[in-house]
Amino acid sequence: MIPIRFYIFGAIALAFVGLAVALKVQTGRVGALKSEKAQLQSLVIAQQENLKKANEASERYAISLENIKAARAATPTRSVRLCVNSSVSEARTPSGTDASNPEGLSEAYRPDIKIGRDIGRELYDLADEADLCPAKLEALQEWIRNR
Repeated sequence: MIPIRFYIFGAIALAFVGLAVALKVQTGRVGALKSEKAQLQSLVIAQQENLKKANEASERYAISLENIKAARAATPTRSVRLCVNSSVSEARTPSGTDASNPEGLSEAYRPDIKIGRDIGRELYDLADEADLCPAKLEALQEWIRNR
């Protein structure tokens, strides 16, 4: 018959082996978690840097917009009339010039031009809209360059 103390020592030894295995497994998990934590921290730092650069590009774009708005406010809108030619004559070689006509064209060759509506505001708005495109492009290019 085996004494009871051998059973106790065996149970204690098995407990120590189980604890050692559990410690080894947990140590491995801790190492994996530490490396994952380091990767996530570097990812967070990279995202914060990217956000900082995006904010800087956005601020430069906002400054460009303010400059364009200031230039728009400082520039008066000139009147631009759209001329409509109501009759188009055939292209012929004039036989002579009329002395009373300052352009040197006979009455048959004078175009019948009617003054149309004022398109100045639309023209300047279109130009302002076109000015926004390079400002946006420059801000985006700067952000991409700094990534």
